[in-house]
Amino acid sequence: MTKFLFKVLLYALPVIIYVIYGEQLLYKYRENVSYKTVVQKQLNSDSELYFSRNVFSTPVARYKMEMIKIMKPEIITLGVSVVLQYRKFFFHPYEKSFYNGGFAINNVYDLASFVDLIRYKQIHRPKLIIFGFDASWIKQKYYNDNYDHVSFSYKDEAWNLNYHIDAIQQIVHRSFDHQPPFDKYTYNGYGVAGKMGIGYRKDGSYCSRDDIQAYLKNRYYKDKNDYKGKLQKNIFIYNNPMRVDEKKLALLLKSLKEIKELGIDLLIYVPPVANDFYATAKTNKTFRQIFPTYMQIQNQLIKQGYHVIPFSTPQQFGLTDDYMLDGIHAGEVFVSILFYNYMADNHMKFKNLPNLNMSYLKGIINGKRLCPLAFGEE
Repeated sequence: MTKFLFKVLLYALPVIIYVIYGEQLLYKYRENVSYKTVVQKQLNSDSELYFSRNVFSTPVARYKMEMIKIMKPEIITLGVSVVLQYRKFFFHPYEKSFYNGGFAINNVYDLASFVDLIRYKQIHRPKLIIFGFDASWIKQKYYNDNYDHVSFSYKDEAWNLNYHIDAIQQIVHRSFDHQPPFDKYTYNGYGVAGKMGIGYRKDGSYCSRDDIQAYLKNRYYKDKNDYKGKLQKNIFIYNNPMRVDEKKLALLLKSLKEIKELGIDLLIYVPPVANDFYATAKTNKTFRQIFPTYMQIQNQLIKQGYHVIPFSTPQQFGLTDDYMLDGIHAGEVFVSILFYNYMADNHMKFKNLPNLNMSYLKGIINGKRLCPLAFGEE
C-alpha cells in the first residue's frame, strides 16, 4: 500500500508543482484578486491603481456597479467604450464626485434597468449623467444585446475553479515562452494588464498606455483594431442588418426622458470618428443604412431640448487623426476639447453643479501635454 501511494505521489508530483507554479504566477500578477477586493483597494489608495486582467476576463459591469454603489458619485458617465476617456479633472472642483461608468451598462436594456435602480432607490440619484450615444444602442442584432448586464449576476472567473485550469495553462506557457508582460510589470495594478499600467483607473476611466506608448514611438495615427476593415467586411459591431431597431429606439428615448424626469442633468455625447474612418464609412453602402437615421435622432434630441455634444471628426476642429486612439475612439485630449467647446459655446450651466469651473479645464487643454492622445503619464 505504501509503495502504491508513493507511485501515485510520484506521478502526481509534476502536476502538483505545475499547479502551484501557475497559481503563484496568478497571484504575482494579481489576476486572481476579486473585483470587490480591487474596488476596496482603489478606494483606499492614495496613488493610482489600474485594473485589467489578461488571463481571466475582467468583470467590468460588476466592478463598475460595485464602485458606483459604494462611491455614490454625483457625476457618472454611462455607455460603452466611447465614454472611457472622460476624466475626473474635466469636472473641477467635483473631481471626487466623478466616476466613469463606461461598460457598467452595455445596451438599452441595461440603461432601462439602471434608471429603474435610481427610481426605486436601489442606487443613489446622481446629479449629472453623461451618456455616450453611438449607433450600437439602436442597431438591430447588436452582439451585446444578449442579456441585461445590470440585473444579471454572474460569478467572477477569478473565483471559479473551472476557469483556473485554463488560466494556469495560459500563464505558465506565457512564462516559459518569455512573453510580455513578464519583463514589464512596473505599475501598481491588478491583473496582467493592470501591472503594465493599462486598465481602469480609480475614477473608472481607462488608461490606454499601450496605445500612447506606441504613438510616442512612431508618431503617427493607426487604427490598430481595424474598425474600417471590420466595417467593410460587416463583422463585429458592423454585422448585418445595419438598420435601426424601432423597439430599442423607443426604449432608449423612454429611458432618457425618465432620467430628466428624475431631476438629473443629462448630457448626451455623440462620439466622433477618425477622419480616415469617416472617409470610408460615408461611402459604405451598409453604413449608410443606419447613419442618416442615427443623425436624424441626434438632431431630434437637440430640437427636443436635450443637451447633445454632436457627432464630429477631428478635421472639423482643425485636428488630425493623431487625436484618435483608433477609428472610433477619441483620446482624452480630443474628448476634453469636445466637452469644453460644447460647454463654452452654449454657455452651459448644470443646475445641479453650480460651481463647475470650465476655466480649469481650459487651462489644462491649453497647457503642456504628453502627446495628442494624453495629457500625462497617469
